[in-house]
Amino acid sequence: MAACCVFLGSIILAIILLIFFYPPGLPKVSLSSLTVTKFNSTGDHISGYLNMQFQVLNPNLVTDFFYHDVNCSVYHDKDHLASTMSPGFVHPARETRQISVTVHLTPGTTARGIGDDLATYDFTDFDVKLTISVVRVR
Repeated sequence: MAACCVFLGSIILAIILLIFFYPPGLPKVSLSSLTVTKFNSTGDHISGYLNMQFQVLNPNLVTDFFYHDVNCSVYHDKDHLASTMSPGFVHPARETRQISVTVHLTPGTTARGIGDDLATYDFTDFDVKLTISVVRVR
């Protein structure tokens, strides 16, 4: 009987230690929508707005994240086109948070080769980089 209690107690202790001291999992980020408004291109110069919605999932059971500013950058090939910052936020465990970001491509923005892409294919690719700094984990 005592051996059974010790065995069950050690299993419960192992589960508690696993939940509270296991390294937290990284957040999972996905782009849920992207719209382009007021887009204009003249040669390699572009302007417009990229409106993006990201979903950020905190997969942890008990770990909350405290994020600093959120930086969103847009690239065409290796050319950095524009960036914007959004305020940080608290991300409770097991919650999905929506982040809305608008990146403004000013009329002077240059994207080498974009004019050729649009003339040849009627489309072009952009890369989006979302950087979120974790300030604290609770």
